[in-house]
Amino acid sequence: FFACVTLTVRMKPSVRSAIPSDVHAVVEMIHAYAGEVFSQSATVTPEALLNDGFGVVLEFFVADLPNGELAGFAAWEKTYDVVGGARGGVLLALYVRPEARQQGIGQALLGAVTREVRAIGGSFLLGLDDQPLELSESARASLRVPRVQANVVDQAAADLAPAPKKEG
Repeated sequence: FFACVTLTVRMKPSVRSAIPSDVHAVVEMIHAYAGEVFSQSATVTPEALLNDGFGVVLEFFVADLPNGELAGFAAWEKTYDVVGGARGGVLLALYVRPEARQQGIGQALLGAVTREVRAIGGSFLLGLDDQPLELSESARASLRVPRVQANVVDQAAADLAPAPKKEG
């Protein structure tokens, strides 16, 4: 008697700081993000990101797929609360390619930003429109950031969106 069992193994997403050689893939994802979230075209170019991104004005974390392609990005920048006298960060955008959703990549990217904000002595993470980010209680607890807000709408909160149906 033999039984056939199918196991689905979920690998932990590989997240890292973006490097200049990632610029074309990041720009491609920014164009997809703008179309999906804002229904408009992005005008950002690789040259603009090379001049302003990668730690100059803003920073990126990217998620790697096992095949070496990038699955998503989180764009953020450092900020300061002048009233409270505290360092923090601003989450500018979070995107995961549709085919890579439902794998924890969005949470992994958000976690990377949060850890980096903590590493610079930050105590908060904000978004541009001051709307709360929808996170589970366990995700909030694991992030250990007292105030988490973001401008991420449902489509951009990538892991909340359903994975695309495979045709065939």
